[in-house]
Amino acid sequence: MKPVTTEPSQNFFKRCWQGSARLWQAFWLVGVIGKLLVVTIGFLGSFMIMGAFQNDALVGVLLVPLLLGYLVFASVSVWRCAHNTSHLVWGIVARIIVVIVVVVWVLSAWQTFLQ
Repeated sequence: MKPVTTEPSQNFFKRCWQGSARLWQAFWLVGVIGKLLVVTIGFLGSFMIMGAFQNDALVGVLLVPLLLGYLVFASVSVWRCAHNTSHLVWGIVARIIVVIVVVVWVLSAWQTFLQ
């Protein structure tokens, strides 16, 4: 288990990215709740953009980088924090889930691209 930084002065997102946050924080706060928030904001934003501009391409240009960027951030954070748990099995499970999520997103993007 890596030493976990508990300095209040260090930004939470920076600790996640560097792998010094606890696994439960990276997994649940960044990987689950954060991803749900970003996806929800993305969908709400897409409806507002569609209502205002009637332009599908604009939705893709604005929202895909947001969603992709957060997916990368969340995946890297969970992967790097996987060892910061008292039970090794949770780190292994977290990394398996990261791989599954990334594969599903890549396949989904590929399928959308082919249509």
